[in-house]
Amino acid sequence: MIASEGIGADLTQAQLALGLRSLGLGEGDVAMLHSLLGAFGHVLGGAEAVVKAFITVLGSNGTLVAPTFVDCFEGGPEQVWDRDNTPSRMGAISECLRTWPGARRGRNATHPLAALGPVAPDLTERDNVTAWGYDSAFQRLIELNAWVVLAGVGWNTRTLVHLLEERAEVPYRYWAERSGAVVERGVSRRMTFRCLNRQPGVSYDFEPLGALLEQQGPVRSERIGHSLVRAVRARDLFDVGYAALRRDPLFLVSAETREVARDYLPDYGALLDDYGRRRQAFLRPEQPVARRLATVLRVPKVKDVRCEPRNHWKTDDGLVLEELRFEGGPNAFVPALLARPARVTGRRPAVICLHGTGGTCEREMEPRLLERGSTLLGWARATRRLGRRRV
Repeated sequence: MIASEGIGADLTQAQLALGLRSLGLGEGDVAMLHSLLGAFGHVLGGAEAVVKAFITVLGSNGTLVAPTFVDCFEGGPEQVWDRDNTPSRMGAISECLRTWPGARRGRNATHPLAALGPVAPDLTERDNVTAWGYDSAFQRLIELNAWVVLAGVGWNTRTLVHLLEERAEVPYRYWAERSGAVVERGVSRRMTFRCLNRQPGVSYDFEPLGALLEQQGPVRSERIGHSLVRAVRARDLFDVGYAALRRDPLFLVSAETREVARDYLPDYGALLDDYGRRRQAFLRPEQPVARRLATVLRVPKVKDVRCEPRNHWKTDDGLVLEELRFEGGPNAFVPALLARPARVTGRRPAVICLHGTGGTCEREMEPRLLERGSTLLGWARATRRLGRRRV
């Protein structure tokens, strides 16, 4: 516990830095901060001291990130968002970081992030199609395995959790467009952003996810001043949350609105029963092991599988990643990622990763080949980058 001495004593920048180091943050880390300044008690130097403490702990190779949302365009198409001048509504520390010398702000008007450090340009200069897509800053935070830090606020502030909802396309949300005027460097233009809105009467509750994370152990906590500060790695948050969401599609819905959200669930049971009643041939792949597996699992032969391209973008390592969705099978859809060389024409092999029972496709497309337990992350992307014809 890092606390100021005596009732009403000031919490100093040095004490804040000591507490952050006790939490596990260190040189070169990327940290996304959700915060409430008043929760610390009286901080000597205010929000500026908190930002300085993070800069000290993360060092010159680290990057500090904070949401600077303003509920943009929710009020209608006449709204204006100025990337450089519209203040953040996410608290004093968020606004302090946004205006810090050298800090950058994201280009997505609905959910912009502010960032300070070497990774800031990568996070803020993206033209991602949706706020939480594969090409978004939030996805990049997962790839970087950033710390997600809660300082004096609850689990419901963790905006990264919305990425799980978009990735799973939860049935209680629907795609909509928000339009308005975006001002950048004094130039105004009308822009439209795709958003996954909640259905009327449905609210979210991320506290059960927080309890699950704390139960499974990846959450670190430290009391700094009067504030309970908690931190969890972005990958742990994603892995635990996505697994829970696949078990229960209403896991992130508040208890009092679950019945409303349930009305938006497709009838998977009837669909699977219908497949069971059909007299249809089972899949028989040419490869013996695959054929045996298809027989044991009774995989049906589906004639009308459709592939819908969802999004695509170029990467810094010479690839094009494409987000796909396969439809027409026993599930509503199967998401996938395809990697192909950006500068190669003609017929060439590509790598397609589907979601599996033990992981997610984007994990295999992470930019670096990292060993985590017994799993090599990013193998599919690395293989495609090397140009191998067989995987």
